[in-house]
Amino acid sequence: MKGVSWEEGYLKEEPRRLSANAEYFIPLKKCEEAFRRYKEELDKVKQGVENGVISWAGGFYSGLMPIRVMEGEEYQLSVVPKEESEEWCAIDIHVVSQLKVERGEAERVAEEVFEGEYGARRHWGKELGRVTKGGLKRKFGKKLEDFLRVREELDPQGVFLNNWFARVLSISH
Repeated sequence: MKGVSWEEGYLKEEPRRLSANAEYFIPLKKCEEAFRRYKEELDKVKQGVENGVISWAGGFYSGLMPIRVMEGEEYQLSVVPKEESEEWCAIDIHVVSQLKVERGEAERVAEEVFEGEYGARRHWGKELGRVTKGGLKRKFGKKLEDFLRVREELDPQGVFLNNWFARVLSISH
C-alpha cells in the first residue's frame, strides 16, 4: 500500500467494520498529559506504520482520535460530573477491522493509560457489550441507586425501559 492514499487504498477495499470504539472522559487539566502518555505507550506496541496507519494483528488503527472539550454536567449518570471537574476532554478511539478480532492493542493501551493511570471515565453507551450493573455501581455509586429509585417511581410499568437497560440493570418489565 506504499504511496496509496487512504481513500484510494482503504476505502475502496472490502468494507471494514468498526471493531472497537471507545470514548474516554478526562478532566481537561489532565488531557494533554494523558494523550501524550497514550501515544508513548502506543508507540511501544505498534508493529508497523504505512501511510499513517498503525497496523496490528486483527485490524488497523487510523491514528485519528477526535478530541473535544465540554463543560461538566450535573446530570445523575453523567460521565463528566461537574463536582469533579468544571471542564472535561473526551478522547475517542476507533479501531477498524475486517477480521473477527474485537479488541486490539490500541484499546488495551487506552484502558491501561486512560482508566488505569488517569482514572478516566469511559462512555458507557459505547461499550454496550461490556456494561454490567456491578460496573455501573462502581462507576456511579449512590447516583445509580437514586436513578433506579426515580426511574421506578416515574415509570413503574417500564414503558420507557428498553431491553438493554432492563437486562443490564436487572429490571423486569
